[in-house]
Amino acid sequence: GEPNPSAPKAPSLIRSTDFSNTLSPEVKTVVLARLDTTIKEIEKDGNFQSWLMLGVYRKTLGDYEGARIVWDYTKALAPNEVVSYNNLADLYHYYLKDFKKSEENWKKAIAVKSDYILAYSGLVDLYRYSMTDKKGEIPTVLKDGIAKNPDALDLVVMLAHYYQEANSEIDEAFE
Repeated sequence: GEPNPSAPKAPSLIRSTDFSNTLSPEVKTVVLARLDTTIKEIEKDGNFQSWLMLGVYRKTLGDYEGARIVWDYTKALAPNEVVSYNNLADLYHYYLKDFKKSEENWKKAIAVKSDYILAYSGLVDLYRYSMTDKKGEIPTVLKDGIAKNPDALDLVVMLAHYYQEANSEIDEAFE
């Protein structure tokens, strides 16, 4: 078939694997072998799942920028697949410390798949621990998640926990 002119250019498959990480030599050997296998799969058929795994292995090796590049690519390849946004949101929050981009990706994950509970809890954690100026938005995020997913007990529990925490902060302020 004709190549899709609007398809993004695939990122390079070859990058350094020499990053600081806490992997034991044995585990690093296994991850490098899986990375190699995944690169061969991509060269053969370039399937979405293999690209996602390439990002996972790069992240595991400590190549956060390499993982970001791959998941930005998978996001462009399949904009309605929530996993790319999830992976990027987590990477931006905990590894790259770009909270704004983490927030964008959590919100996009919710927009793509409103029943994806992890995106609501990921956004709540971002606001609770890193973007504390937005802590007041937590109830709105959780209520939105509950409205779209009435059976999501974990979101209800998170909301109850939020109010319990807020009340104890109010009690402390009164004391």
